[in-house]
Amino acid sequence: MLGPNPWNKKTYRMCVDLYSLSAEAHRCALHTVETKARVKSIQRHAATHEDKFRGYNVLIDMLLQEKKFDEAALEARSGLETLGITLPRTIGIVKAVRVSMDVQTLLKGRRVKDLLKLPLLKQSKYT
Repeated sequence: MLGPNPWNKKTYRMCVDLYSLSAEAHRCALHTVETKARVKSIQRHAATHEDKFRGYNVLIDMLLQEKKFDEAALEARSGLETLGITLPRTIGIVKAVRVSMDVQTLLKGRRVKDLLKLPLLKQSKYT
């Protein structure tokens, strides 16, 4: 019903919402292939980081649900890189725990909307 090019200016917002909801529904129904297809479409066509964010969350949730922790970590890294945040390729367990604790402390009490308002990180003490 959206036509051959649904990601146009007229139907863009509807597409983002429909593809995101569709990805979430497929994830809940354990339809891996369909979930990945919707998320990849969002990643390919979404114009803003905010529009891509929901898709990354759905995909990461699905991978964690399937206990595919390595793939989830790669997708999380990819999502962060689209935001301009780079992480080291290798990290020791002690450093990983420290970074995790630092992130938990920094994010405590914040919502997604709060995080989207923050400026992009220029340099991290972890890289």
